[in-house]
Amino acid sequence: MLSQRFVAFAVFLALSSACGSHSTLPVAPSTDLSGRWQGYVEVPVFSPDGSEIVFSQRTALKLQLDQTGLDVGGSLHLVLDGGLDLPGTWSGVLNTSDSQTTMAFFAKYQAEAPAGTPCEGTFSGTLNVTTQDIQGSFTGNNCVRSYTGNLTATKDQ
Repeated sequence: MLSQRFVAFAVFLALSSACGSHSTLPVAPSTDLSGRWQGYVEVPVFSPDGSEIVFSQRTALKLQLDQTGLDVGGSLHLVLDGGLDLPGTWSGVLNTSDSQTTMAFFAKYQAEAPAGTPCEGTFSGTLNVTTQDIQGSFTGNNCVRSYTGNLTATKDQ
């Protein structure tokens, strides 16, 4: 009988202390990232021996994002010089535990290998997020090579 009272008391203490504790669950940011975003991805192109950057290839980026809690997803379009549009998808998760809100993301898009066969390109990284801007670095892989680069986008009004 005494042990049953002890167990009941211990459970009561555990439950009552939980009621007054602060939640450690992540909280969605006060801004909603849903909407249209425009910007660019910039990838350095190196000399054949890899010793120096010859130029940076800048590609237009368009995103249409939806946000539910900390999850961000939607469509992307990479628009190459000459107007070639590479459609794809975007998925990300916001991290609001730091002083800076960040988003870990993964993007994939449809491309063509030099021989004309379809293939999938991907890139991922972590971006700094504000109410109107996202920016940061990424690593990726396409039909031809692996690459690193930077992404910058601004939310349309």
